[in-house]
Amino acid sequence: MSVVPLIPRSLVPHLSYYAIQPPSPQYHLFITMHDFLHPTSPPVTRPTSTQPSTDPHLSTLSDPWADLSAPLPACPTCLHPLTGALTALIHLRTSHNPHLRLLLSIGGWSFSPAFALAASTPARRAAFAHSALSLVQTYGLDGVDIDWEYPSSPAEGDALVELMRTVRGVFDAAYASSISTSTTASGSATAARSKPYLLTLAAPSSAWTARFVPKAALDPYIDFWNVMAYDFSGPWAPVAGHASNLHPGTENGAGSGWSVEQAVALYRDAGVAGEKIVVGCPLYGRQFVGTEGVGKKFGCVGEKGSWEGGCWDLTALPLPVSEGEERAGQEGEAPATTTHTDTALGASWQYIAGRDGGTLITYDDVAVARMKARWVLEQGLGGVMWWESSGDRKLGEGSIVEAVTAVLSAR
Repeated sequence: MSVVPLIPRSLVPHLSYYAIQPPSPQYHLFITMHDFLHPTSPPVTRPTSTQPSTDPHLSTLSDPWADLSAPLPACPTCLHPLTGALTALIHLRTSHNPHLRLLLSIGGWSFSPAFALAASTPARRAAFAHSALSLVQTYGLDGVDIDWEYPSSPAEGDALVELMRTVRGVFDAAYASSISTSTTASGSATAARSKPYLLTLAAPSSAWTARFVPKAALDPYIDFWNVMAYDFSGPWAPVAGHASNLHPGTENGAGSGWSVEQAVALYRDAGVAGEKIVVGCPLYGRQFVGTEGVGKKFGCVGEKGSWEGGCWDLTALPLPVSEGEERAGQEGEAPATTTHTDTALGASWQYIAGRDGGTLITYDDVAVARMKARWVLEQGLGGVMWWESSGDRKLGEGSIVEAVTAVLSAR
């Protein structure tokens, strides 16, 4: 993965291996990268010189080859060739932005089942926390983001609280130690952290997935909540619908019955301060095939996509139409393709009338992205984050990150 070209340097006064902050210091701007850390130890299938720990309670790099060894495109400002996504991000901070903040994300959808074990006892939580700190210190990073999708019982919710409490304690102790030992016995200064380590949470966005997340109990240990306010609709839904609409609509109007506004309210109503809430947005669209439109039944999501069937990166949208489809529209049939922006809902989509009985793709266009950025400002929230960086367009070519940064920075 080519990391340095993907992340515009002009937009990243602060970044993490899961995060970017914009020019305005009051707001967080986060972009997820592909790889995650495993909360325990997955099998290693890629060539690597760094094997993960075999201890079942330690955080380990899930793909050390991609993180540290994968060849990257030539870097004109580098003295030596860069290898690995993590290495490239560290270079970005060292060479272009010393204020950049880098975090590692632990977990993710695929690896989350391992959290229940890692968080189940005080000893396992301590081992997890110290291994996370070791990774952060080894690579000179600034903290971690915990992505447990999702606690499935009250006991697991309580275990998440204890895990975050333990990690926070270990991180804060390490920071305090850095400060206290920053001056040697001879009085000369040694390297010390200028800021505490960050601890964030990738937070669920629906009432159902968040039902076992003890928000008030977690809040004291979390620097900010990355609310994953997308995937409101998908192949699991009964009808085609918007996957990340800003405002609520009727079941038929939004097709999902949920919204970014309602997702944020889950946390504000629990007492989380607005400035600690970061709104998650997608850099991809979800497809529905065999449908008459939003709120209508669909046949499937299709086999084609940018990285899985029915999911298209923003770089591919709106989807092009074939010559045959275009000709059919010109001959008086339904238009080959139309794009729509609903300013009341804060949603946008493409509809291709003649393809497979009607194909709908819901995604955030630039207008909707700007609406969300303005809403974040109006609500006094902490910022915006995206899944994930490679899905965005280039600067000057409809980049969502660029559009949102401009809104947040203009305040």
